[in-house]
Amino acid sequence: MRAHLLAACFSLLSIAAGAALAQNLPEGPGSAILTNACQNCHGLDVITSVHHDAEGWRSTILDMIGRGAEISDDDQQAIIAYLTAHYGPAGTAPPAAAIAAPAQ
Repeated sequence: MRAHLLAACFSLLSIAAGAALAQNLPEGPGSAILTNACQNCHGLDVITSVHHDAEGWRSTILDMIGRGAEISDDDQQAIIAYLTAHYGPAGTAPPAAAIAAPAQ
């Protein structure tokens, strides 16, 4: 019984932490799909802390599917497009909408 309670608490804390991280994702087509598909197994910081080109993201998604993620072909394409636009290769500028306006 104690183990079940501990597991339930951990799950709730994981969901709460994931929801907080989801709020930090740049807006755009694919962000909700990404959150729903990936956050079940790990925090979004695992994703947003790296940068890949489209093929790198495709490879990562296929690896996750191999580990049990259930992501449709259409959702895969949306996630790849979103991640490439917002978390593309290191050294590339983020989309203009993701750049904060200077404080006045």
